[in-house]
Amino acid sequence: LTPGMDMPRIERSAGPCVIERAWLDAYRDSVGLPVGPSLPPLALQLAASPLHLSILADERFPYKAFGLLHVSQRVDQPAAIPTDASMTLDAFTEPAAPSPRGARFRLVTEARVDGKLVQRAETLALAPSGKPSGDRPAREEEAPLGTPRLAAELDVPENIGRRYAAIAGDFNPIHQHALLAKPFGFKRAIVHGTWTVARAIHMAGLPTSESFDLYMRFRKPVSLPSRLTVSAYREDGLDRVRVATRDGKTVHTDIEVRSR
Repeated sequence: LTPGMDMPRIERSAGPCVIERAWLDAYRDSVGLPVGPSLPPLALQLAASPLHLSILADERFPYKAFGLLHVSQRVDQPAAIPTDASMTLDAFTEPAAPSPRGARFRLVTEARVDGKLVQRAETLALAPSGKPSGDRPAREEEAPLGTPRLAAELDVPENIGRRYAAIAGDFNPIHQHALLAKPFGFKRAIVHGTWTVARAIHMAGLPTSESFDLYMRFRKPVSLPSRLTVSAYREDGLDRVRVATRDGKTVHTDIEVRSR
């Protein structure tokens, strides 16, 4: 078994709390989102970063926090969350499991307003072992998605990793500078996956309802800077968004959105 496989349940909670307007404005600006009466789909996950970082810093946490890789994430939101909502936040780990490159574990975050669950998110992360590598294991290619309803260019600036990390309070070196990312197997720094998703779904006009299910799979890191293509598809009530290189040969992120 991979060292540290026996992960205990580590929990952190906060609340009641309200997201600061200045912080929310900075988040919206970093992603390019308009002002609105409700929280953007992924803002709450970034706002909960202090809880997540506290869990990673816990002496019982069995892996090195620096170098952890974001594999996938699921967000279920049954109702809109007003920007001024008073919430309680709970975050906790789930048992780890072996993978070809180390160990995978889930970090769950739940938000409640007046005792009612308003958002639940599950983050699947990889704690690499052995020789560092910026590449993920080869995946079976998916069937073509057909003709996109939208195809748009996305320029990812070199400094967005640092800007977004400052908002999150997350200073993982893989997001800072190329020199700091290289010891972890990356030629250049990489952007946070949740920034890419937040930007891509906004470009695609999603979700179309403030009650939604959102699933994102991070297939290959996005280096900084990058020039990408965001393509959106719709079939049988399911919206799919793909973030890829301009030539379409490398898929970075696959996203599924089901608006309720």
